[in-house]
Amino acid sequence: MEGKDIRWSPISCIPAGPSLSPSGLLELSENVGEVSLLYLDQVQLRVVSDPLPILNTDSSKAMNTQNLDWYDRDSDLICTLTNHRIIFMRKNTNPRFIHLSNVKHAIPDGGGLILRSSPKVILSTYSYGDMMLAFKHPTEGTKQQQEVLTGIKKSVRRRAWEEAQRAEIRKKESHVNKITQRKVGVDAILAKNKARHQEAARISDQAFSGDAEKLLAEAKDLVTIIQKYVATLDNSKTNKKSNIIDEKENQDNNNLTHMLQSMGMTSGLSKESYSENHYFDQLARQIADFLKYKDRLKQAGGMMTLTDVYCLFNRARATNFMSPDDLLNVLPFFDELKLGMSKRAFPSGVIVIQDDEHSDEKMAQELLSYATANSYTGITAMDATKYTKISSLLVNEHLLSAENMGILCRDVTLEGVRFFPNYFATKNFIV
Repeated sequence: MEGKDIRWSPISCIPAGPSLSPSGLLELSENVGEVSLLYLDQVQLRVVSDPLPILNTDSSKAMNTQNLDWYDRDSDLICTLTNHRIIFMRKNTNPRFIHLSNVKHAIPDGGGLILRSSPKVILSTYSYGDMMLAFKHPTEGTKQQQEVLTGIKKSVRRRAWEEAQRAEIRKKESHVNKITQRKVGVDAILAKNKARHQEAARISDQAFSGDAEKLLAEAKDLVTIIQKYVATLDNSKTNKKSNIIDEKENQDNNNLTHMLQSMGMTSGLSKESYSENHYFDQLARQIADFLKYKDRLKQAGGMMTLTDVYCLFNRARATNFMSPDDLLNVLPFFDELKLGMSKRAFPSGVIVIQDDEHSDEKMAQELLSYATANSYTGITAMDATKYTKISSLLVNEHLLSAENMGILCRDVTLEGVRFFPNYFATKNFIV
């Protein structure tokens, strides 16, 4: 990157990261228990002290700033506070962050209608001196100021980034190890299993008996417990011999496995944590990532009805469900954010989310090929459903679309509707 393309400002002087998902969502470090706590927009980042050295993203060395002008602030930033970092980004730019281990303390500054100045939070850091977060609106900014102060203070006090080290210490000093060290053989195995279950129950009780802060503090241990149960059930299912008694037990194990796999805690944010537009922005990106994962949308034929999206997404989300109105309101954002999918309404009134790479012509030719192979009997919507592996509702729309193109024609009888190749449309007919 050339020097003339770089703006020498606070955001260019802090480390780059984290990475973004295909739809533009932050990919947090879930392996160390990083959780989103707060999301703010229109935040300004300032440097109170002298200009900082600009970081070269390709190396650890500072870049030459001789020919650059220093700007002491960056405006209109999107700020995400996690229990590990304060992350800043603009739309269509890579995020940058200040790690909370770098923060000495945070104090309020300014604000109020009388002073006509925006509320601010001053961060005293080890590496960058004093930095300042300013919130645009004097009234709403006061609330944001308090939320940021509370979140930073709690996260700095909790020091979640040291959790891996603390977990290792707890493991060495755990009640399980103390018991098993005094026992041997089968007695040691039984005692260890009993103590492990007691520890899992203790963590669950502590996490769910208090407020959200306790839940987040125990989230990593809870996820670990869930993963262990899932692995145990999977092994049990693999090792079981098939008989009448075990079939019911395996079914119960399968149900429990699916339930546990649906549980997860990657964000403590709710709808109330965002402004309306930014909530739908984030929701659209989450749905897009969900539909792109393992090519869900493409495997469904390049489109999915709103009912299917609503049920599948909420089932995967497990908590903090999306409402039907939220799904309807989020549809325009797919096209606006260029997420690779968009809303489509068929003449029949059916509304779907459609992959931008989907082609009606390609689907029509596929149906024509199938209809040609069954030209004597024709094909029904149910036949096409089995052939394409797409729901009958969407297949019927594809058949009607192919008919409108002149590729297929219908025959309506008492037995129902069958579609045949349109021999009169010779340019579309495949021999």
